[in-house]
Amino acid sequence: MNTSVTGELTSCNGESENTMAPGGSRLGLTGPTLAHEAYLKLVSARGIRCNNRAHFLALCSQMIRRILVDHARKRRARQTRRRIAGALG
Repeated sequence: MNTSVTGELTSCNGESENTMAPGGSRLGLTGPTLAHEAYLKLVSARGIRCNNRAHFLALCSQMIRRILVDHARKRRARQTRRRIAGALG
């Protein structure tokens, strides 16, 4: 992936080091990691056509948001399972 595109996607993410979850905890996902994952998901998707660079960056931004939401949901589900297991055991 072009380094200028990676830089733009990283800046769309807000932070280049680690992404913060609501409540201030670190998700452990770095900007470049998110940018590359979003790019790979878009490239592997069928039927997506980008009209121009701005359209591509908008699609990547939406994909990054979905990745973050999915990651946060999985993390919360793990925490809930641990709490339930602790209460039962």
